[in-house]
Amino acid sequence: DSASGEDGDDYISWEDGGLVWYSTIVPSDFDTKVKSGGGLSTLKMLPQRFYDEKNKCIKPRRPNLAVCQTDFFSSLVKIDLGMDTKNSSTHSGDGNDDDREYFAGLNDEDFEVFDHDHNINMFGGTITGEPELKKIQRSRWIFSGVLNGWPGLKHLELVQIEYKSTMVPTWRTHWRTDNNPKDLEPTYPKSSTGLTEVRAKLREPEWSAIGWTKDSPGYVLWYSGPATTKVPRVLHGTNIIKQFEKERFEKGNRFGRNNRIEPSPKCSKVHIISHRYAVKSERWKDKLTYHSFALLEWDHGEHCTVVELAFLNGLGGYSARCNHLEDRDEPINSMIKCFPPEMVKPWKDTLSELRCIDVRAKNLREYLGFMKLHTGKDKRFIDVRHTFSHAVRLTFCTKEQIAQYLINYIRRGRTYSEMRKNCQTFAADFCAFLAGKKDVQPFHPLNRFEYRNQTHYFMYESTMYEHH
Repeated sequence: DSASGEDGDDYISWEDGGLVWYSTIVPSDFDTKVKSGGGLSTLKMLPQRFYDEKNKCIKPRRPNLAVCQTDFFSSLVKIDLGMDTKNSSTHSGDGNDDDREYFAGLNDEDFEVFDHDHNINMFGGTITGEPELKKIQRSRWIFSGVLNGWPGLKHLELVQIEYKSTMVPTWRTHWRTDNNPKDLEPTYPKSSTGLTEVRAKLREPEWSAIGWTKDSPGYVLWYSGPATTKVPRVLHGTNIIKQFEKERFEKGNRFGRNNRIEPSPKCSKVHIISHRYAVKSERWKDKLTYHSFALLEWDHGEHCTVVELAFLNGLGGYSARCNHLEDRDEPINSMIKCFPPEMVKPWKDTLSELRCIDVRAKNLREYLGFMKLHTGKDKRFIDVRHTFSHAVRLTFCTKEQIAQYLINYIRRGRTYSEMRKNCQTFAADFCAFLAGKKDVQPFHPLNRFEYRNQTHYFMYESTMYEHH
């Protein structure tokens, strides 16, 4: 598919090479006056809400990804382009064994970036259809720490450092990795007019555009909690399918069926449920905002599975406070206890993930009962609507096959939009696909104006559709 074609909005052309993050870099003396008795108003370049006054430090796991100047630049590792990464030089000499092992395994493809001005791949290859241009040599600088306390933000390539000043309130570039002919080290900017903001643009490896880890692509997670399994776990990407198949094989052998695989459960019914979120003070937008999800019933009749689309990293960035959990409000709930560290990142409201949550309810009636228990302005749900139910008519509908359909879908349509691609449009697509119905629509009339049925995304191998 071409970016200018029918499905062009599905591709993240502005994030070629991996997911992009912006980190606020505050000066080393940003809180010196606070520590000496001054008030929070004396903080330099850091909003007060991001400062821990009790412990006198930057609050961890905040959306601005704030980091102190000294900590940031001492965590940079230099990778010389074209050299053996095992012999790469470091900026600070602080790397540990884990970092050295990680960087030894890097290759150019892991941090491939594109120069949009020249339309040239920075490692020598040109974009399809363009004339061959001269290879641009440069070093790469990798942030090797844990950024702002987020376990999922490690080993990020530094792309750019930019700043604002009192005289120039727009972002100006101080250092860029793809415009650095003298191969200068990145530094903290200085301005005679006074700095007001400094930030670093960082990029994850290329595989991060399609999954949480390199070996398990697909922004799909599947949670099985204490209500449905003895050992709660969160699986993600293609490893979901591998683990389900492994467990069926082990279960078959455990019951004396040598080399025979236990049959996989099949999806028997699908439902759409929509609701508003309970908030303390509803605004007009809150009254128009409905979340929709699919509820799957299985032929084993033991439990159901909620399937929903939401912001990418919405659970990892919010301590896994999922409305479908019985123990959601516990300080450390059952999901966050088993959440993989690579999935703990700030959420991105322009990108999507798909969530499968196994729940205790065995059927629709029981799950609606759970929602009723948590309905109210001071609870979780408001105005619960059950709008669609149908038998699953899809021939191939085992647990593993459902997981593969979801991976196909999210890899073809990774973006999130309040009007065009959201939880309601996904629920309509998914239920229409499983039930074999062509007239399933998003719940709210506002989401129907620009809705385009995309059930074909589920069926086809997503890796065979490339962005050129």
